[in-house]
Amino acid sequence: MGMPLGYDVDNRLLVINEDEPRLVRRIFDDFVTLRSATLMAKAYGAEGVVTKGSEACTTRRSINCCG
Repeated sequence: MGMPLGYDVDNRLLVINEDEPRLVRRIFDDFVTLRSATLMAKAYGAEGVVTKGSEACTTRRSINCCG
């Protein structure tokens, strides 16, 4: 498993990544609204959103890696 979206490692501790909270909130809000990881992945892929590992968000698996 990769690094959770919204966090980085500093001295072996998780610290908040200040650049990612907007995407984390969007993922949660979109799931509440859409209730479909598949639809979210398609929308994010069309927008060019990528995971922390630079994998395109085009599948439900990549959404799970994102958030």
